Amino acid sequence: MSFRSIPMTVRHRGQFFPVIRHLIIAGSHSSSASPQPPLRAPQPLHPRSTRLPETPSQKLAIAKLTARLDEKLNQDVASQLDEKNASQGFVARLEKRLEDEHKQLLQQEAQRKELLKDSRISPAMQQRMENFLDTRNNMRDREALLEEAFQEGYWENTKEMVRLGEKLWDAAKTAIPVVDANPFPNWDGIDLNNKLTNVSTILEGKVALVSFMMTALAEKHVKSYIEPFKQEFRQDSRVKTVMINVEENALRGTAVKWLVVPFIRWRTPKTEQCNYMLHFGPVDRKSVASTRAS
Repeated sequence: MSFRSIPMTVRHRGQFFPVIRHLIIAGSHSSSASPQPPLRAPQPLHPRSTRLPETPSQKLAIAKLTARLDEKLNQDVASQLDEKNASQGFVARLEKRLEDEHKQLLQQEAQRKELLKDSRISPAMQQRMENFLDTRNNMRDREALLEEAFQEGYWENTKEMVRLGEKLWDAAKTAIPVVDANPFPNWDGIDLNNKLTNVSTILEGKVALVSFMMTALAEKHVKSYIEPFKQEFRQDSRVKTVMINVEENALRGTAVKWLVVPFIRWRTPKTEQCNYMLHFGPVDRKSVASTRAS
C-alpha cells in the first residue's frame, strides 16, 4: 500500500480552485516501487481573466474620448464662473445706482431745508411743506396705500353677492348687553335736505335700525333687511330706520354730491329724508364691526 497525491480542480461559485487529494493505492509489498509520473501544476479550465492586449487604434480612441470629456468639463466650469461674475456685477451696479439716488435725495432735502430756514414762511407752514415734500414719508404712505388697496379684489363684493345671494350676513339671535356693547360712532354729515347733522342727532329719542352703506352695491343688501323691518313696525311711531351712506374717497365723493345725491333724494320719501345721512371722508370701520361694503 502506498500514498499518492493527485491534483484536482474544484468549482465554487463560478471559480475554480486547485486542490490535492491524497489517495491510498493498494499495491504489492515489494521493496521496488514503480516510478511515478511527474506532477504538473493545475491549469484553469476557463481562463476568463485573461486580458487581450489593446491595439493602437483602441488606445487612440480612448485618448480622444478622455480629451473630449476634459474639454466639456472645462467649458461647464467656465460658463458657471461667467454667470456668477455677471450676476455679481449686475447686483453691484444696481446697489451703486440705488446708493447714488439715495445720496441725491438726501442732498435735495438738505438744500430744501436750508432754503426754508432763510424764508419768511411760518414754522407751521414750513413743517407742513417739509412733511409734504419728504420723500421717505411719501414712499411710506404709498406703500401703505398699495398694501391696503390690494388686500381685497376690486370686484370681490360683487362676486360674493353673485355667489351667496343678496343677504351675505345674518344678525345674531340675541342682543348684546349694554355693558358689553361698544359706543356708537358719532359721525357727522348732511341729510337729504342739505342740513348738517350727526348720528347722535338722528338717533335721539327713537329706537332705530341703523344701516351703513360703504358702496352702491350695499344698497340691495341693506334693503333686504329694512323692508321686512318697515312692514313690521310701520304703525309704531317710536321706531324708525336710519341709513348712513359713507363715501371715503374724496374724488368720488364730489361726484356723488353732484350726480348721485339728487337721484337718492328723488327716490327717498320726504318723511325719511331727514333720516338719511351722507358722510364724506374716512371712517373707522372697526367701530361699526364692518370691513366690507355694508
